[in-house]
Amino acid sequence: LTMDKSNFEHHAVLLVEKEDSTLEPYHWSYFQSDFLPGIGNWTNDSRPSIPCRPARNFIEETPLISNKVTRDIEFYFHGHFLKIPEEYSPFVSNNYISIAVQAPNFKAVPRESGHLYANMEMGSKEWMEALHKNYESLPPTGKIGNLSEIENAAAHIDWYYRFNDDHQLVTVAGCYSAGRPSETACQHRFYREGAMYTFDHNKELLSQSNEMERKLFDLFQSFKEK
Repeated sequence: LTMDKSNFEHHAVLLVEKEDSTLEPYHWSYFQSDFLPGIGNWTNDSRPSIPCRPARNFIEETPLISNKVTRDIEFYFHGHFLKIPEEYSPFVSNNYISIAVQAPNFKAVPRESGHLYANMEMGSKEWMEALHKNYESLPPTGKIGNLSEIENAAAHIDWYYRFNDDHQLVTVAGCYSAGRPSETACQHRFYREGAMYTFDHNKELLSQSNEMERKLFDLFQSFKEK
C-alpha cells in the first residue's frame, strides 16, 4: 500500500501479489470507499516504480506489532522487487535509481558527498545511439586500457569510449580538466541489459573501466530479490 502523488493519479495504490508472483494493481476511490482494479500509468510496457514491497499479512509484520525493524528500502521497479540497504541512500523514480557510492569499489557514502553517486536508468539506449556516429567518425588520439581517447583541450574535456564486438557504442566517459573535484573529474556511462549506468570517478581509474562497470552492474543486480 502506498501513497505517491508525484507518480500516480490516485490517492492510494494497493498491490496484491498473486500466486504466480505477478502483481494485481488497485486504486482507492473516495467516491466508492473501496479499492478498484487498475491504476493510472500502469501498462505492460510502462509500469511506475512502487516504493514498497507487498507482503502477506503485512500488518502483523509492522514494527509496532512484531518488533521487526529493517534498514532496507524495498520497492517494485520494472518487473522486479528490489531491496537496497538504507546506507546507500537510494532515490527512486519511474525509470531511475540513484545510490550514493564511490568508485572503484562502490562502497556506500553519505549522499551529501557531492557527486559521489551512481545511477541506473532503464530504457535509455537512445542516448548512446545518438553518440554512436560522432565517435565512429572521429579518429582517436590515444588509448587508455580498452578505451579509445579523443582529446579536446579547448573545451577542457577529454572523451573516452568503447565499442563492443557488435560495433555498438557501450561505454562513454567524459573527463574534465577544470571545474570539478579530481575525485569526480570523469562522468562514466555504460549500457548493459536494457539500462544505462552512470557514475563519477577520478581520471586515474580509467584503466579500470571494465572492472568498475562489472562491479557496479553486479551491485545493482544484487539488490534484486532472487
